[in-house]
Amino acid sequence: MTLTPEGVSLEEALAAIRIMAQRQEALYCLSFHSPSVEPGHTPYVRNETDLERFYTWLTTVLDLLVGQMHARPADPQDIFEAARGGRLQTAA
Repeated sequence: MTLTPEGVSLEEALAAIRIMAQRQEALYCLSFHSPSVEPGHTPYVRNETDLERFYTWLTTVLDLLVGQMHARPADPQDIFEAARGGRLQTAA
């Protein structure tokens, strides 16, 4: 499941995260196109209403992942090292 505010409803994303957590997935990848942070540059954020919905989606998902599940950001090197050491099989 792609975790993105671009074309994925908040309800779908939250349900996917909960399923992934039940499966003890260790890596959650959140992405979006950077032009979406300003209205009019992508079809996902056409106006201020879309932008508010976009930020609400991000805030809610990040609150669940970071605030409640204690997830932390990872850079490519972190992911490589975790995969190499077999730590991406399941959550700790």
